[in-house]
Amino acid sequence: ADYGQNYSELNQLEIKELRRNHTDLAEMELKGEGEFADRGTDFEQWFFNYQQDVIERRDNGLEFAAQALENGSISKYEYDSQRKYYRTGYSAANAAMYSAKNDLDPDSVKSIENWLSENQTPEDKALSDYWDLYSDLMDKSSLPVDWDSIDAQLKTFIEKYDSETQEYIKRGIDDWINDLPETAKKVELERAAGIEDDSWWDGYRDKKVTTPSPSYVQPSSDTTQTGGTGFFDTYVRK
Repeated sequence: ADYGQNYSELNQLEIKELRRNHTDLAEMELKGEGEFADRGTDFEQWFFNYQQDVIERRDNGLEFAAQALENGSISKYEYDSQRKYYRTGYSAANAAMYSAKNDLDPDSVKSIENWLSENQTPEDKALSDYWDLYSDLMDKSSLPVDWDSIDAQLKTFIEKYDSETQEYIKRGIDDWINDLPETAKKVELERAAGIEDDSWWDGYRDKKVTTPSPSYVQPSSDTTQTGGTGFFDTYVRK
């Protein structure tokens, strides 16, 4: 009713907005109640649950790192280093796709690829391709990073689409932050703003406090991967 379309025809930003506005919808999806209990094939029902698991692992990992940053256990540099373990920004489906390459057999990965190809809306595919390009540029970057070149390539990529798709990509870049746990959301919003005005790099390697704090343990590397090393091993811009 909110968009005048069938649920299956909505893009990912519309679906996430529905979940935020209608908590009962999110609960029904997670519990498999109502229409969601009968909707989709066995694969689609399994894939839905797998997506939720991948995003939960990502969110929990970022929340853990954000709390460590806030209590002075780690620096912003160390926080950014932890972000390399998670495909931040990706939709649940695409984050699951990259996690599957580490978790699942080749046939299962192929099934997910086929499902995405058949079921993604054009605007979701464009946003996914943006993140693929972004990750590839970051992974291939060396220090000092040529931000002007990277920004120019991303700008060129976005501008090849029509105005509505361009706006969708721009909205989707930071939309995932809205669904993070409290501390992770706070840190990611501060990080995004700090990158815009360059304040994120102030005291980049310094911890907030020098008093003893709980030890920080790096999350297991079997979580959602960024799919590469290189630049992500140092810091991630956004």
